[in-house]
Amino acid sequence: MQLMKNIVFAFLGVIIAAPLMAQIDLNWPEDKQTAQNHYTRMLDAMSTANGRKPTAEDFQTAVKDYRWLAKKAPDLDNNKFSLYKTGINIYNGLVDNTEDKTTKMAFQDTCLAIYDIRIEKGEDKGKVMNYKGAKLYKFYYVRKGQEKYLMDQFKEIIELNGDKTFYSNVQYSMKVLAKNKKAGYMLNDEQILETFYKLEGITDNNISAGGKKLEKWKQTKEKINDDLRALVEIDCEFIAKNYVPKFQENPEDIEMAKKVFSMMSTAKCYDDPAWMQAAIVVNKSEPSYGMNKTLGRMMISDGDIDSGIEYLKQALDMAESGTEEGDVYYLLAQSYFQKGSKSTAKSYAIKAANADPTKKEAYVLVGDMYMNSSKECQGENVVETRSIYIAAYNWYSKGGNSQKMANAKAQFPSIEEIFTYGMKEGDDITVGCWINETVQLQRRPS
Repeated sequence: MQLMKNIVFAFLGVIIAAPLMAQIDLNWPEDKQTAQNHYTRMLDAMSTANGRKPTAEDFQTAVKDYRWLAKKAPDLDNNKFSLYKTGINIYNGLVDNTEDKTTKMAFQDTCLAIYDIRIEKGEDKGKVMNYKGAKLYKFYYVRKGQEKYLMDQFKEIIELNGDKTFYSNVQYSMKVLAKNKKAGYMLNDEQILETFYKLEGITDNNISAGGKKLEKWKQTKEKINDDLRALVEIDCEFIAKNYVPKFQENPEDIEMAKKVFSMMSTAKCYDDPAWMQAAIVVNKSEPSYGMNKTLGRMMISDGDIDSGIEYLKQALDMAESGTEEGDVYYLLAQSYFQKGSKSTAKSYAIKAANADPTKKEAYVLVGDMYMNSSKECQGENVVETRSIYIAAYNWYSKGGNSQKMANAKAQFPSIEEIFTYGMKEGDDITVGCWINETVQLQRRPS
């Protein structure tokens, strides 16, 4: 390690430990003219004006001037650290344009050392480490024997930055864990999960905040979950043994509830009562459209229809689009139909189709309600009784379900029955009962 430090210092020159000098103007050394010449030549070599890209020769030129400035004018711009930011760009360019492995590694280490100099000279450590993460991962991930160092560095990045951690560093943190486990470093499931939940919390908070990088954070969530599944065998038995008892000791502990809910969702432990308990606690603390909708569906599936309906109505209040409204209205229609409240169910089904015109199954559901009501909605004669199938047919037609249309049509009154009661095809006939709908009389196919 001492040898590597010597290599770094050889490239940087003598690093002077001077106090912070935050000034607006550049802090030129005594030999101002020479310093200005080096500074101008360095910036000219690194110029990207008009889309220009510095060449390998430009980096070789710039690094000579940078070394002089780093030695003779180390406090040139401590309020903005522009000298050292340029130095990082220079050494990164040298890395990309160097084939010799030993030289490339020396350039990499020098590049990383400059981030540390920025911190030593007063720049915010968390911010600098956040930017350093990308280079750390790129330079050190492939190096054998550096796994533990790399893991510790990313742990510090996460601790310093919290929700401000770059999404790339969140992803790298999980990759580094995998690298350490593969290298034989003793990482147990508890340690891996502890890191994962920190990363998951950062990810979820950034997703909730939205913003320009929302899609990147959503992709990050998928990636770290995939990495976790590759690192730890999280099954329902493992969760029930190690986490559910802790949650049940203090069921109002939101952080533990989040852990149990997340793990059980990943392992698909939906049949375990603890999943529902944890979901309720999480939703109470951080209600969302998706969670309310999921809880509503699960409770209805378990037979607690009334509680499920309440959660669905909360989801409806949080819906942000016609599609989301349509989904919940449709679930409410199914729920009330299951309860036997067909009139209310029909109302919600129509609202579902109005909110989301693509939700044709809502019309089909109304047809199902009518077909299901044939015994309770008897008319004064067979024609009136069978007119309910005509009404069902019309709703199936709106829903585009040809098979159910044919089934309903097979139950229409016959032409003989129509004649017997002094009626004719095309006559208006009102379907009574809870339906109270007028249809045009049609006969069943011969």
